[in-house]
Amino acid sequence: MKKIFLLIIGPVLLLIDLYFIFTQRKLVSLRERVSNSLSQISVQIKSRWDVLMEIAMPFHLIQLMNQRP
Repeated sequence: MKKIFLLIIGPVLLLIDLYFIFTQRKLVSLRERVSNSLSQISVQIKSRWDVLMEIAMPFHLIQLMNQRP
């Protein structure tokens, strides 16, 4: 009875353990990729906002100069 358990149930439990280990590693890898992607998106948004402000600044200064009495 003990041999049957070791020969049949043992490898099944090992496969289940390996499945959970590989699944957990894959999920951690995906989480890191998502985090990296969101970080890159944040950097791009900040960069574009900075460029937009540089473009808009001359128009803002002209508007301020025209408002002076």
